[in-house]
Amino acid sequence: MFLMRLPLVASVLAVSVLLPACSNDGPSSGTIEGVLTMTGGPVDAADSPVAGEVELRSERGVAVTAVADENGRFVTTVPTGRYILTGSSPAFRAPRPCASPNPVTVSEGETTVAEVRCEMR
Repeated sequence: MFLMRLPLVASVLAVSVLLPACSNDGPSSGTIEGVLTMTGGPVDAADSPVAGEVELRSERGVAVTAVADENGRFVTTVPTGRYILTGSSPAFRAPRPCASPNPVTVSEGETTVAEVRCEMR
């Protein structure tokens, strides 16, 4: 009877040893979505979304570039952490870079909303 259970015991031990090795111990991630806009135009002018690129740089040195479509929308998944967002657009040429007013924090499994502004004045 003992010999019949030996393969079962060996299988259970193998699974209990191998399962932890299959776990995802890598960095957790979240999503950043937002809009790249041109602001500060003529008086009473609304902010305008613009196509371009948004760079997300974390305090740990992670750098990711997201493409903003013709509606200024961008979305990307990044490791959790705090990010500074800057942007650029062919429609915007000014000495100041496009930037988010504040750093954003990405939490595991969450979506963080951000706006990157290209200030005209």
